[in-house]
Amino acid sequence: MDGYLHTIIATGLMFASYYAGNFFGHRKGEMYVWDIIGNIFNAAKIEITENGELIITDMNGNEKKVK
Repeated sequence: MDGYLHTIIATGLMFASYYAGNFFGHRKGEMYVWDIIGNIFNAAKIEITENGELIITDMNGNEKKVK
């Protein structure tokens, strides 16, 4: 195997690995953050308004606005 073919294969595999990791890591990261927020506030429902305010409804139905 010559150097050019090896470089093309190695670069292609690194490219594929980077984008696969970026895609799957981003999805798991988002879910992890929302899970942590839900656990901290004991939330049953989380809403984000058009103004960017975070409104959390807890298990008892009480709503809280988070700054």
